[in-house]
Amino acid sequence: MANTDLLELADRVDKLEGPFRETDLAIMCALDLRPDWLARSQGHMWIDGSGIHPVIRWADDAIGEGLGNPSVDDGPGFSAPLDAAMQLVPAGWTIERSGRHNLDPDPFASFELWQYRRNAGGEWRHGSGEVAVKANGTTPALALTACALRARAEIERLSE
Repeated sequence: MANTDLLELADRVDKLEGPFRETDLAIMCALDLRPDWLARSQGHMWIDGSGIHPVIRWADDAIGEGLGNPSVDDGPGFSAPLDAAMQLVPAGWTIERSGRHNLDPDPFASFELWQYRRNAGGEWRHGSGEVAVKANGTTPALALTACALRARAEIERLSE
């Protein structure tokens, strides 16, 4: 996924007032977080919003996208529990700062992630030239989700 797409998704998360299932599903599709049973598939996941609740369905070139496609596990709700949002933090990145700011009338949470690198001796270090990303959200889970998406976008940007 392109880093601009991940940044747009992070911006969507920034604007949420609380957990939102459709955004959680968009994250699953954007990051291609397939369940184990679908991991070897050559198909793709897509969001079907035609029912009462949106679901992710699987499709491939042979069957295309349709209502009869098998649905995929709902997966974690990244926008709600903090432990699910933690799953999005890329390897080699750490939570350097976090906060809960109880300011009236708009309390918010904030996170800052830093990318650590191994030095010549194999130890994890941070310092000059390291990458940091920040995000705020109405809840800690939303702030961390947005921050982790920005970290993943930064990884994509640096690999281009």
